[in-house]
Amino acid sequence: MSATRKAKTKKHKSDHVEKKHPVMNLLSQALAEGEQTVMLADGLEDALIGVSLTQPGRNETLAVYDYDKCAAVLVKRDGMSYEEAYEFLDFNTVGAWMGDETPVFLRTAKTIIEGAGLEMPKKEKKR
Repeated sequence: MSATRKAKTKKHKSDHVEKKHPVMNLLSQALAEGEQTVMLADGLEDALIGVSLTQPGRNETLAVYDYDKCAAVLVKRDGMSYEEAYEFLDFNTVGAWMGDETPVFLRTAKTIIEGAGLEMPKKEKKR
């Protein structure tokens, strides 16, 4: 991954998370109790959804990012077109393997459905 960092979330190592983004600071604090580590993608904090849950006995806690929000960050921040942003993400971020703690990038069901030209079903009102 071209721009990733490992954020140590042990209480005594929380200074590894950049102080400038409040979500990362809060995530670090929240994970500190379990002394977990999370690999984060630099500059994509606004697209971070949360962390994945794993089966018992597995130690990986993976950062999860919204793929389309990542593209929007690159468009806004770097002045890329959406086509350029997706190409950059596919090659430099999503396609990069940084080991077992490599972040996960997902596309929401809504984005996939609407991208296919279909409409999301309307939610029924509760009575």
